[in-house]
Amino acid sequence: MTLSDAMTEGEPAQVAECISCAGGTLERDRISTALWRGADLVVIEGIPALVCQSCGERYFEDEVAMALDMMRDGSGAKEPPARIMSVPVFEFAPPGSPQTGKGPS
Repeated sequence: MTLSDAMTEGEPAQVAECISCAGGTLERDRISTALWRGADLVVIEGIPALVCQSCGERYFEDEVAMALDMMRDGSGAKEPPARIMSVPVFEFAPPGSPQTGKGPS
């Protein structure tokens, strides 16, 4: 049985601890991520993952990671988008620097 087949949010995972922070508890969850496909920003929701409750590190099963890679290159998304969203864009300004006055275009 895979992570995506038996997904129960908040249920402790079979993996004992996070290897990133060396001790955090991993729980099953569904997450969202954003990725660039050329000049387009794409948001993917409902991704099954194991998430560390201490540091937030995310772990994916191989088939989930492969499906995300396919979606990134455009070959994995067979359905039309579930919805379209507008995303604000900001220019980076280090703390204390003058603002450029530019807003989203």
